[in-house]
Amino acid sequence: MQTSSAYKGRLIIMLYDSAIAFLQQAIAEFEGGDLEAELCHVSKARDIVGELSAVLDATSEGASADRLGQLYGILDTYLTQTAKRDISTLRDIRDMLEELNENWKLIAC
Repeated sequence: MQTSSAYKGRLIIMLYDSAIAFLQQAIAEFEGGDLEAELCHVSKARDIVGELSAVLDATSEGASADRLGQLYGILDTYLTQTAKRDISTLRDIRDMLEELNENWKLIAC
């Protein structure tokens, strides 16, 4: 069964929305001093970034898929490093995902 591009676009937007929400929760937990909850939310955001990378279709998206794949790899690395409790990195990643999400929303319309 082949997934329509509009449906795939909506799924990608939902993944972005979830990753952004988890990062926002992680930031709140950081500010509240709950390291365990923060790391749990960061881990969930990492899982979603991994899913975003997995759904890239190099055959239909070509060079864009390659660049997004590289970006997702970098984001994964930075999310891994947040165990060092770097709140500015979490905010930067959240902001980047928000920007990518807005672009996907424009494409999916």
